[in-house]
Amino acid sequence: MRKILIVLVIGLVAGILLASGYVQQKGEYSFPESRREFEIQGLTWRTVSYYYHPGIYEEIYSPESNLRLVLKAKNVGANYLYIRAFYNGTEDGGVIGDYNEAATYLREAIATAHDFELGVFLVPYVESRDYWITKEWKLDEKNWTDVVLR
Repeated sequence: MRKILIVLVIGLVAGILLASGYVQQKGEYSFPESRREFEIQGLTWRTVSYYYHPGIYEEIYSPESNLRLVLKAKNVGANYLYIRAFYNGTEDGGVIGDYNEAATYLREAIATAHDFELGVFLVPYVESRDYWITKEWKLDEKNWTDVVLR
């Protein structure tokens, strides 16, 4: 009896919402036309199995690698590239990275992308694989906020 009452109440509420126009049928929604500048056809710059380590920026974002990747991206119709700024975590929630190396190589990679009229989605990424299994690690919010804002 209780289950029947619950089903009836849910049906009544749904009926009221449909009748009031609050809930529309799938085909009844209208949206503005998509604007061309919002059509993102993006690619990840390059995937790597482990993230921050000394020298990673030179390895991933060297001038030769930048040009090779940008040309490939343009040839497949990409208009955006997803670029990562790499960091690693410490056991106590800290962040390890090389801000100077990141700034130097990311600036050059972004300039290369822009030279070929590619947009960039820059994301700071902290590697947490050392703590993933134990789930005993928590990134310190203040440390991470400082990294993101930098």
